Amino acid sequence: MLTRDGTHRTTTVVVGSAVVSTGVVAAAVTGSYISSVISICGALLVASITAATAGWRQKRELIAQHERQHTSTLAEDRRQAAEFSHASQVADLADIRSVLDNMTRALQLADEVHGEIAAGACPQQDAIRAARLSIKQTAITCRLRLGANDSLTMGYAEFRGAFDLLCTPDASADALLAYSVARERFSEIATERFASRVPSDIQIPVPA
Repeated sequence: MLTRDGTHRTTTVVVGSAVVSTGVVAAAVTGSYISSVISICGALLVASITAATAGWRQKRELIAQHERQHTSTLAEDRRQAAEFSHASQVADLADIRSVLDNMTRALQLADEVHGEIAAGACPQQDAIRAARLSIKQTAITCRLRLGANDSLTMGYAEFRGAFDLLCTPDASADALLAYSVARERFSEIATERFASRVPSDIQIPVPA
């Protein structure tokens, strides 16, 4: 009985101890596992935040770099456009200067012929031919450069017609007057159009 009871009691204690030990171990194991999981989750969260932050910073740097490149490209385009515009203006002024130079020489030749006729003299045919040729060539250049409907082109054509009328054998006082009027009108047009665009040393002769 005692043995049986003792055996029973011993068995109960051993079983109870085993249960308690198992519970303690399980608790210990469970607690360690939870701590590990929490640590891992924390590490993953920190890594995710770090990666997201790095990605955001990289994106900002890429955007800033793109903006700098875009700004630099725009600045270079503006610089090239300004250089091209300046070169175009210089070439345009040089072309206009050449046209006005030729016109000035043609007008001077025509004025010499007009002056002789107005003084009652008979100009030499060579002088008349030289003036006509110069006016003709300049008229073609002016028409090509400015267009047939340009005011300067039309004014020069009127002046050319008045000079041809002046050079007829029976030129009258009306022809002299017509030349002076056409000559003055052309000078006014040329001055209005180009006085502020060409160097000051280019001056369209004004009829006396």
